[in-house]
Amino acid sequence: MLLVLSNSARFGLRDAMATTAGCMTSLLAMMSISAAGLGALLQMFPAVFDALRLVGVGYLAYLGIKIWRSPVHDHPVGTPEVIVPATKARALFRQGMMVAASNPKAILFAVAFLPQFIDPQNSQLPQFGILLSTFAVIAVSWYFVYAVRAVSL
Repeated sequence: MLLVLSNSARFGLRDAMATTAGCMTSLLAMMSISAAGLGALLQMFPAVFDALRLVGVGYLAYLGIKIWRSPVHDHPVGTPEVIVPATKARALFRQGMMVAASNPKAILFAVAFLPQFIDPQNSQLPQFGILLSTFAVIAVSWYFVYAVRAVSL
């Protein structure tokens, strides 16, 4: 959420939506993997979760240091950038994807949250489809609200 907010304030709403798309791609992939049984794997091998968590922490620390050391530009939102817009959108998509994929909280959420709402007596694929699409609609809506608010500041 903070990454979408930051990119919206820095680059505008359109580029924040590229970041949102990257975040949602990773989150939905993690939830799909969870539905396919990653939760059982992580319960059997806690070291795998610890490794994923440490990789995520390392990546988030790397991003924080990179942003902290990056130069500050004094130009208003919407002014032309040096980067070609399509390249910037791809870079922001990739950044959103990597941040969401390396977030250990999101992995834990996917593994712990989804199985609670699945009825083992019924077909599981439609149930996961409904859960994933509901999550996606709610998450994208909140990303959009934060992005719009950041642009208006």
